[in-house]
Amino acid sequence: MRKFIHIILAAAVLMFSAACTEQLGTDPGTDPGPKVTIYQYSPGDGYNSDEDVALRFVTNGKAEKLYYLVELLADKEAFVANNGSVAYADKVISEGVEVSSDALTSYSDTLTGLAGTYAVTAAAIAGSKKELSESVFYGLSWKTLSTGTYTFSVLSSMGLEPAKTEFQVCETDPNLFRFKDVFKPGYSLKVVALPDYTNTDDYGTYTYCRVPVQDTGFTYGDYGAIGVRDIGYWQGDASYVTDGGYESCYYTDGPEKGYLYIFVQYYVSAGNLGYNYDSYVPDVE
Repeated sequence: MRKFIHIILAAAVLMFSAACTEQLGTDPGTDPGPKVTIYQYSPGDGYNSDEDVALRFVTNGKAEKLYYLVELLADKEAFVANNGSVAYADKVISEGVEVSSDALTSYSDTLTGLAGTYAVTAAAIAGSKKELSESVFYGLSWKTLSTGTYTFSVLSSMGLEPAKTEFQVCETDPNLFRFKDVFKPGYSLKVVALPDYTNTDDYGTYTYCRVPVQDTGFTYGDYGAIGVRDIGYWQGDASYVTDGGYESCYYTDGPEKGYLYIFVQYYVSAGNLGYNYDSYVPDVE
């Protein structure tokens, strides 16, 4: 019996050793070489979340140096295809940003103006060892369709004047539009067109739109942030927009081509501030 117990214990030791070998590098602090992990966060107030991102680089403590390079993902992929990943590691080191030695364990940076798909590549170095990590940021790039004036309904009663803005379409999604910085810098209003829902009236042919939940960047007294959304999102029922007479309209043809009428509700956490049509009138060319 004692011999049998010894065999079991020996097997257990072997299993434990094998488990440690398999897990080496997967638990924090167990990596044999340098390692860096990249985290993405929303940059917060004052930034454009479509094109700006906050990054944090965290090493495993074995890294002696840290570099990072930001470029279009397509450019990175083309370079690696032609030159290989080892050469790209050298490129990160030679062309990238070097993190100071006293910030190696946790370093933060905020990148702005990334309209497109960007690769953030970090190189952690210890002696002759180089380890790369990548994080991809999908920034939204926009094309201006017109300039014009956006007039608020509910917010006008709070003193918000009509705003000059650009009406833009997302270059990667033809049904996604925005009024750039219409509330204030960094706070645009996004509108999603519904191509399967169209109608015609005396002013032309229009496409129905949805207005997802968004932050205006404004606050209302002690009630906090003011949000905006269409009636369908408010009531949790899309038919309010598609069938119920609370539609937002984008005129794509006819006498009012380029005009938009946006039926939205403004609200705070405590409740409703009001709802009505906002409007956009393009400049005369």
